[in-house]
Amino acid sequence: PQLRLIPSTRRAFPSAAKLGDFFLQLTAGDPGEPGVLQLWICVSFNDVAPLWAPVQMGQQTAELP
Repeated sequence: PQLRLIPSTRRAFPSAAKLGDFFLQLTAGDPGEPGVLQLWICVSFNDVAPLWAPVQMGQQTAELP
């Protein structure tokens, strides 16, 4: 199996996807602050549009050097 990551800074989800596709969304933070990264997976289709669900990710516990 292959994994297809689709990185983007867009706020809109891709309109074309396959079941199991991942969408990686980066929202820029304030200057000097880290951005927010959210991973989504295509879980189903509503008529012809893909339905995206967020992937639960771990919480950062410490600053990296």
